[in-house]
Amino acid sequence: YKPVAEHTTILFFCINSLAAIDPMYQYSLSWFIALFSRAIDKSEHSEEVAERIENLNNYFTYSLYLNICRSLFGKDKLLFSFLLAVRLLESKREVHDLELRFLLTGGVGLVKDMPANPASEWLSEKAWTQICRLSRFPAFQKGYNETKAKFDEELAKKKAEEKARQEAGDNDDEKAAAEENKKEEGEEEKKEKEDAKEPELKENQQRFLDMVVDDCEDECLIESLQMFSDDWKKVYDSPDPHKVAFPGRWEKDLSPFRRLMILRCIRPDKMVNACRDFVNGVMGEKYTQVPSLNLAECFDDSSPSSPLIFILSMGSDPWLSIAKYAADVEMSEKMESISLGQGQGPKARAMIEKAIKAGTWVILQNCHLLEKWMPTLELICENINDDVAHPNFRLWLTSYPSPKFPITILQNGVKMTTEPPKGLKNNLANSYTLDPISDTKFFETCDKKAELKRMTYALCFFHALIQERRSFGPVGWNIAYGFNDSDLRISVQQLHMFLNYKGDIPYKALRYLIGQCNYGGRVTDDRDRRCLLSILDIFFTPNIHKAGYKLSPSGTYVVPPEDDAKGYIEFINKLPVQVHPEVFGFHENADITKDQQETNLLLDSILLTLDSGSSGGGKSQEEILEDLSNDILAKLDAFLPNEKGFDVELVAEKYPVLYEESMNTVLQQECLRYNKLTCQIRKSLKDLKKALKGQIVMSGALESMANSMSLGRVPTLWTENNMSYPSLKPLSGYIDDLVKRVQFFADWISDGIPTIMWISGIFFTQAMLTGAMQNFARKYTKPIDMIQFDFQFMKKGAVEKKSPKPSDGIYINGLFLEAAQWDNDKMELAESSPKVLFYDTPVIWLKPCEIKDLSKFSHYACPVYRTSERHGMLSTTGHSTNFVMFLKVPTSLDAGHWVKRGVAMITQLDD
Repeated sequence: YKPVAEHTTILFFCINSLAAIDPMYQYSLSWFIALFSRAIDKSEHSEEVAERIENLNNYFTYSLYLNICRSLFGKDKLLFSFLLAVRLLESKREVHDLELRFLLTGGVGLVKDMPANPASEWLSEKAWTQICRLSRFPAFQKGYNETKAKFDEELAKKKAEEKARQEAGDNDDEKAAAEENKKEEGEEEKKEKEDAKEPELKENQQRFLDMVVDDCEDECLIESLQMFSDDWKKVYDSPDPHKVAFPGRWEKDLSPFRRLMILRCIRPDKMVNACRDFVNGVMGEKYTQVPSLNLAECFDDSSPSSPLIFILSMGSDPWLSIAKYAADVEMSEKMESISLGQGQGPKARAMIEKAIKAGTWVILQNCHLLEKWMPTLELICENINDDVAHPNFRLWLTSYPSPKFPITILQNGVKMTTEPPKGLKNNLANSYTLDPISDTKFFETCDKKAELKRMTYALCFFHALIQERRSFGPVGWNIAYGFNDSDLRISVQQLHMFLNYKGDIPYKALRYLIGQCNYGGRVTDDRDRRCLLSILDIFFTPNIHKAGYKLSPSGTYVVPPEDDAKGYIEFINKLPVQVHPEVFGFHENADITKDQQETNLLLDSILLTLDSGSSGGGKSQEEILEDLSNDILAKLDAFLPNEKGFDVELVAEKYPVLYEESMNTVLQQECLRYNKLTCQIRKSLKDLKKALKGQIVMSGALESMANSMSLGRVPTLWTENNMSYPSLKPLSGYIDDLVKRVQFFADWISDGIPTIMWISGIFFTQAMLTGAMQNFARKYTKPIDMIQFDFQFMKKGAVEKKSPKPSDGIYINGLFLEAAQWDNDKMELAESSPKVLFYDTPVIWLKPCEIKDLSKFSHYACPVYRTSERHGMLSTTGHSTNFVMFLKVPTSLDAGHWVKRGVAMITQLDD
């Protein structure tokens, strides 16, 4: 039964690694052993040991999946299935650690001598760079399968010869002695023998890698992209690329996992679907079917000393589920509830002590709000004895994820997650089960009953829509707000109250109450508030009472005719399950953005479960880090030879502080900021190299830096304390971008103030904008607080680097439009093209002028952000760490259309 032990060990370390994703995912070894013991009894028995092992492994794996799934959030259920599949394949040596790390990160390191992109019209530079990294792996080089077969044959022959020599050299006495020694061998000696095999295994793996590299000089995957670009484009264009046959030999030669590696480069937005299919193929479809929460089963698994713990998510409330179950088991009159907060600890303790004796239930809600009392709760739970406590006593806890929640309670308790309904249709249906909407008397007591029913449906639709926009990331909302059922309840009650007044329906007052107070009270970002009000305008309008009023441009969603609650639910059940982005106000490309958000979340979460080391053949982690450090230092030295950075004294002499030219001050400040950053990068990389060699102590900061670099991330050591400009780029992209920024300022210093300011390269963007305004204010002696920017989009080619500077203001470039594109012919905003998420903007003339002289034209006030994350914080200077300004973009459509689209400009992409 040793294979069972190995199998269960893998499973335990899988669930043990989940705590890195969420602090509430804690599972004890004793719980794991108890679950395994039940599996021994309940799994199918067999006289054949091999069959019994298979039955036990299969039963226990699925039993573990079901028990763990109920304690995971929806976003992590597929992650857990994928982690199980990959770890089991790793144990069979069908997946290698370095390949897994590539799948999760896209590869690390700077690519040298990269060939030209053969399909630049559809394949992004980021994807091509990842393909070049992927081509370094033996399985994606020419002749891999032939070399592998040759190696396996050679290894098998070598083992056979070794076995024959051992058999020939053994005599009966030696065999007897060997048997005796084998019996006397202790567990420690056995372990030493197992460990002795490891160097031999690594040696074989390295020898195999060397054979592939020696035999295969051509990188076949790159050649395939070059020769069969049109065939690969079919994969790229497919709505289901993970199901399309790959060109040439790649369809039959690649394992399912290695198919994922290619798909990660070409269509990362479909990785979630591809991972689901991968799990189906490896583990079976039941491992991707999410089991529904059965509260009765969870209760059966609990005991007086084992509390039931609800892990909360945004917008969720398990109270109704608990109350319903209490009614089913006739405990409604025998439970007490308290919401924890300041001063509630002693009350909660008294309730628990009373309930232990009386056999009642105690529900402690929002434990995360009283973190200081959690050690006391832990002590209370440890002292509860099942033999002493009343058997009917149960302790129910609810809490948002918190690192301060006691680990022992989490490990000993029965954990469950609760989340609001997912999907527009489910969310809408759920609203009609809430009080007072589900109460027929609520509508009967209104003077305008028909109007109330239509506007209630519109309000429920609005409630569902703004919640579902969260899944689109920053395009939906800059900040993910926790809109919940209480917002809907108060809004419906106010609607009922206002409709009972005589006279016309006060739409303006309702829009203010609902948009600015009830829902808007949660909104802290002005751009999000603007979006919320634009969406609400669709639903709270006199047109809502017209038959068949459209709630989406296509007319798929309309206001239903007047009916009772049952009729509305039947109408909702007929709505489509798959929701087109147009209902949210988005372009169809928003689905790609949403899928990419889900992919990034999945891969980043899996990455957290890995340790910092690596296994398998190839270079060691220390060698990889040293090579990477050398590459980064070499790149910096090539563009900034002086280790201290720019010569600030020379810059100050050449560009002195002048009253009439504020840009000189901007240049000096920018040089100081970049000097500080590059010096920190150089120093930390040199310290890391020394630490890797053992010349200095590997401090916690350096260890964290090494871990970040091994995962292709920018180290915190470079970004903390505003050391770096905001950036979401991976390490390789960050270094390339830094080099371009350094080159921009080097050119500025040598050639003079540039005609076109590359806004993306400015560390402190607001300083440059203020400098342009100061120049205008001082030139014309105008108060700067009476000046604003006017904006003029220049025609393509109208302004070049060698063009004369504008008389006033500055030309800028380097901005990227998201969720829309610029029409160079009509010189206005236009809809995006399919599958194109970002567009370069033309050169824009920022023209300072007095507020009274601002030009008036149909425009959209487009927010400009530094990164695609969009949300930021107010810094000590009073500026946002992300928001830059509003930029007026000409448009022939209503501005609200682009507001709902989530159109914005950003100064840098995430590549």
